[in-house]
Amino acid sequence: MPLLAACGGVDLDDPFPEDTASTIDTVDTGDTQDTQDTQDTQDTEDTQDTQDTGSYDCEVPLGSLIAPAGPVLNGHGYHGLAFTSDGLMLGNDSNNTLMQCDSEGAGGVFRPGLGPLEQLATLPDGDVVLSSVQTGDLLRLNPAGGTSVIASGIHSYGVTVGPDDKLYVVSRRQVLRVDPETGQQQLVVELGRRQGTPRDIDFSPDHRRLYVTTISNNGDLLYLELDDDLVPLGEELETFATGVGGGWMDGIAVDVCGNLYIPDFVTLSLWMVSHDGQALRAWSPMSDNQYGHGAEWGTGEHGWNRTSLFLPQPYAGNTVVELDVGFPDRTWTGEVLNAPY
Repeated sequence: MPLLAACGGVDLDDPFPEDTASTIDTVDTGDTQDTQDTQDTQDTEDTQDTQDTGSYDCEVPLGSLIAPAGPVLNGHGYHGLAFTSDGLMLGNDSNNTLMQCDSEGAGGVFRPGLGPLEQLATLPDGDVVLSSVQTGDLLRLNPAGGTSVIASGIHSYGVTVGPDDKLYVVSRRQVLRVDPETGQQQLVVELGRRQGTPRDIDFSPDHRRLYVTTISNNGDLLYLELDDDLVPLGEELETFATGVGGGWMDGIAVDVCGNLYIPDFVTLSLWMVSHDGQALRAWSPMSDNQYGHGAEWGTGEHGWNRTSLFLPQPYAGNTVVELDVGFPDRTWTGEVLNAPY
């Protein structure tokens, strides 16, 4: 069920500068390891069901299970959120401090002095990846220790962990693959000049597609076909859907049926794109300042609902809102009926 209540405010930054990236080696994937099927299944000390049991039917009409949103007690978020392995939600408050809260509403300062952050992601070892607005660096935060730089000058808004445990980020007009251990960067694909500016990225449930949201006039959602080793099957991004909101996509989340959830700044709404590319407005807040900027799935552990999206609200005091969409995220490994992939 959706949680209850509150937090702090910041303005959106302009999109990162374009066409200043240096030449980077093209992607040559090596050992691709599917580690996602084992995540979220081993914490037997937690009183919640952490196993991916039960089933979901992909023929259930998209949007028919969406529950009303509710604020998260002491949740904080600017552009991105992340969950730690011990059940804390992390996000910026209005003072650009990284804050924490648990599903019961207990919260406080997690790490001061990091400044405003774009999207966040959690690595398999529990470290959290942060994209710094001030420096453009990709940072690695050990929840029990310090912070280190993975790569400098990336200036990425979107960042996600791929099935190979590498980071996939957007940097200016490029999608890059970054090794979180060494900082090595590889070019995956570059956007054409008429395709807009890349904003955020995520994978399909079978990892055969990489989706890229954009800032573009037409609301274009792009995709790149991949082989089993995550090697691109083409040299260019193709259009998967158009008219997704007004053309400023601030996040992306993919469910186990391959449907996509995208917050759009122009329409101040959450949009859904079905696995076959049909776009519809799924949810609009009661007031514009409650726009949910970014989207992060609950983990299914420590009281965080697995079928909920958590959206940071930078214009409503850096609060967080929860929206139950009725399906779990793309990494869920239980039974999936009528899967389209």
